[in-house]
Amino acid sequence: MRFKFPTIRQELLAQFQYTADQDPPGDFDAGGSSDQSEPSPGGEADPNEGLKRALEAERRLNRQNAARAAQLEAQLKEVGQVDPKLLAEAQAKAEAAEQQKQLLEQQINNRLADAERKYQEQLGRLTNELQSKASAAEREALRVKTEREFLAAKGLMEASTIDGRTPFDYIWQLYGNQFAEDRNGLFLADADGSPRLDEETGKRITPAEFFAKLRKDPVHGMHFQPEYGSGSGARGGRDGRVNNTADLSKVPTSQLFRETFGAKRRTA
Repeated sequence: MRFKFPTIRQELLAQFQYTADQDPPGDFDAGGSSDQSEPSPGGEADPNEGLKRALEAERRLNRQNAARAAQLEAQLKEVGQVDPKLLAEAQAKAEAAEQQKQLLEQQINNRLADAERKYQEQLGRLTNELQSKASAAEREALRVKTEREFLAAKGLMEASTIDGRTPFDYIWQLYGNQFAEDRNGLFLADADGSPRLDEETGKRITPAEFFAKLRKDPVHGMHFQPEYGSGSGARGGRDGRVNNTADLSKVPTSQLFRETFGAKRRTA
């Protein structure tokens, strides 16, 4: 806070200047001039009477101005002097308030940053879970479509009485990662995900074509219905596989495997 000290001093100077410049006050009788003097007790007017009255009035005015000047001087000293201790305390309080403000702002920023970090972590976990579920759902849908192709290619449907596994489960375990799908349908994919092409036709290999090759394979063909031969329990055809016109779902897979490949192992 800044005080306009020159204004107070100018007021004092103005009052003293007014006292020095003004004309001596005269006699303010109602019926005569200020230059006229009252007659003395002897009947003669005292020529110094007016001067005495003017001097007395000036003295009264000087006393009033002195009192006013003393009052203004006291106010000037009171305003101009500040206790250093009070000033230091006020400054310390202001600094403490500023530090408290900065501390509160820092705490608020830390809480906001912590809340944002937790939100991002939770969002990341939820996003990963959703992506995992979406990938699993897509994979399961692809598995179902591939199994349909397997059954259409005469794949066997019987399930194990021990663990419930089916012939397709073995095929999917071995080759499931090679199946893919796009807008043109299912196909066999290479390691880089691109369609696997047939060496003869140059076209991509479909699941039906792949299962047809597996059906003719001497090892993996056991998961499909027999293709050659006739007769109940007979062994025929160039691949030496079992041609059983009976219900194959009642024949254990291990027995089919022995009947299919046992003769070749004995003649080897």
